[in-house]
Amino acid sequence: RAGREIQRLASKARSPIYQGVDEAIVGVTTIRAYDKQGYFMAQNERRVSRSLRLDFTQMGCQKWLGFRLKMLGSIVSTVVALLVVLHRYLGPLGRAISGPAAGLALRYAQQLSNAMEGI
Repeated sequence: RAGREIQRLASKARSPIYQGVDEAIVGVTTIRAYDKQGYFMAQNERRVSRSLRLDFTQMGCQKWLGFRLKMLGSIVSTVVALLVVLHRYLGPLGRAISGPAAGLALRYAQQLSNAMEGI
């Protein structure tokens, strides 16, 4: 939910940038006539700075979510690997799991981890 809110704010912060550029292009002769170039540059820098802060915040949230999902996938893969190795001692009648079945379980755990990274 926070990611969507930050994305909305970042999109909302870009609108004044476009508006300011359009305003400056349309009124370039008036801006030069009244020697207000510095004022418009300062306004544009303030708008771009605000937009960049929100973009960096959004990127940070995306990286944090990606890290958490990778860690969750690593935990799932680790648990599956441990269960495959310890199945002989934990399984019914002490039978070891076959090689193909172990490979299949590990492959599915890896696919789950990769799928969660793509969210």
